[in-house]
Amino acid sequence: MRKLITYLSYLYEYAKYGDFISVYAACRYVIQKKTHSSDRIIKTDLGTFFVRAGTNDMQYANPQYERNIRLLAKSYITDGYSMVLDIGACIGEFSIYCAKEGAEVFAFEPMESNRAVLQKNLELNQVKGTVFPIGLGRETEQIQMNFDSVNTGASGISKSPQNPKSVDVSTLDDVFEKNESQHVLIKIDAEGMEIDILKGGRVFIQAAEEVAIILEDKFLDNAVLKATLHDLLPDHQIQRIDDYNILICKA
Repeated sequence: MRKLITYLSYLYEYAKYGDFISVYAACRYVIQKKTHSSDRIIKTDLGTFFVRAGTNDMQYANPQYERNIRLLAKSYITDGYSMVLDIGACIGEFSIYCAKEGAEVFAFEPMESNRAVLQKNLELNQVKGTVFPIGLGRETEQIQMNFDSVNTGASGISKSPQNPKSVDVSTLDDVFEKNESQHVLIKIDAEGMEIDILKGGRVFIQAAEEVAIILEDKFLDNAVLKATLHDLLPDHQIQRIDDYNILICKA
């Protein structure tokens, strides 16, 4: 019943704007595992988004997608967390939302195809954001990542990628040699690279007077994550946001 209500709420958000193509495409994907056949521009309560043919881009533009995360982000931005890092930005819906709320946004997206859509969506919504064409990790290197051409937000590192893309990886500490902001909100959705990203941002994270980290933990070893956080932020609190994400902040 819960899944049905969630699914119907997604369909309602498309129908509200008269976007019955997205309603049809969503139903078709659930039933036939096939996506829409042409590039489109759609409008939702989140803004205006370019969505690619053959992808699930439209799900990210739906206001029901990660709704609790956006509401949490809004509360932090309202409380003065003026710097937002969107690590694994995909098509940019979170970056755009935070920019509209008044935050200075820095988006990281290593996949060229995703990044092109991200840039286009920033322009369509007339908001500013700094986009880095790199992934983040614990060291500077070049790695092979698997690009999921349908579920584009699921692209990530793989031992045997089926659609390999060579991407540059840096560390958060190298990108920001000095943390100029004392209140930072960081969202990390990196398909299993989250712990490496935390380790590569040790100096940056510890330098912030206040830091809040929204982190996808579904692919992580809980014991390793716990040890990493104990070393990085000895005094911290963890709150479960949803089935896939947690909130980490200094105690």
